Amino acid sequence: MTTATGHEDWRADGACMHADPDVFFPVSATGRALEQIAQAKALCARCPVRQECLDFAYEHDVIHGIWGGTTPEDRQQARLRARRPDREAESLPVTTTPGAHDSRARTRVT
Repeated sequence: MTTATGHEDWRADGACMHADPDVFFPVSATGRALEQIAQAKALCARCPVRQECLDFAYEHDVIHGIWGGTTPEDRQQARLRARRPDREAESLPVTTTPGAHDSRARTRVT
């Protein structure tokens, strides 16, 4: 299978190709859906294109379904963790660097 841009389509190699698609789209994240999520994640765990699938979900901001062995909540938490260092750096106090050539030189205190 080839995509519109001519690249080989990784989806053809997915472990999910012969699985019930409903398994990858639970109706909630609690109760009986937890079994469905576990089943989908187990299929993803042995998938040869798991990383490509996960990359696709991130690149296209997919907010529904199990992709690359992750739930929408998993992906949201990963995005927040990835952004956190930027927020922490922005919140660090700024001080003047002693002995700097420019008296306006500043540095972040770590």
